[in-house]
Amino acid sequence: TSLFGLQWDSQSPPPADEELVRLAAHSRGGDEGIRNWYVDVTGIPAPVAQIICQRQNVRWDSTLRQDWMWRLVALAAGYLFVGYAVAFFGNWTLAAHATWWIAPALPLLVSLTITVLQHRNEIARRRDLLVEVERSLSFASEHPDRIDGLWKDCAAAQTKLLESRSNSARVPNWFYARRKAPYALGFDVDAEGLRARWTEDEGVG
Repeated sequence: TSLFGLQWDSQSPPPADEELVRLAAHSRGGDEGIRNWYVDVTGIPAPVAQIICQRQNVRWDSTLRQDWMWRLVALAAGYLFVGYAVAFFGNWTLAAHATWWIAPALPLLVSLTITVLQHRNEIARRRDLLVEVERSLSFASEHPDRIDGLWKDCAAAQTKLLESRSNSARVPNWFYARRKAPYALGFDVDAEGLRARWTEDEGVG
């Protein structure tokens, strides 16, 4: 919220300094991984610039989570498939298969299942939030003379982003670093169109 110059918009108190330090310690890739993270919104009026950054945040996070979630699903499915193949060709009984293959990996499989469900729930929340952010951008496009009324929506969206970041499952830093470049390119192209439209509108006005 402070990055965008927003007021805290929640019934709960803002996070304490200790909580912010804890979240910063888990930032993906350190300073180099988050520097210039947002697209360039130079020339775009506030709060539209902030909303565009929120849109990037929501889309990027949900896409990254979905990619990671399906890899976890593939890992679990692959392990089970190999186990069934080994049991079939080795003529194992069901008891032997459960004892020698399923039981040793059960804690990991349970952990993977919980993580997948957490990511799925967070993706759903992010998609709902994306609808709200897109609605704000549509309103700004249709009513450029009334964009000051979007500050409250912008603050509410930012609060939801912070609250979900505090409580949701995480994507590993190495996976984020590996996927950042193609994501960033796509968002830069997308933002370029938005920036051109808004700077043109500002120039005409």
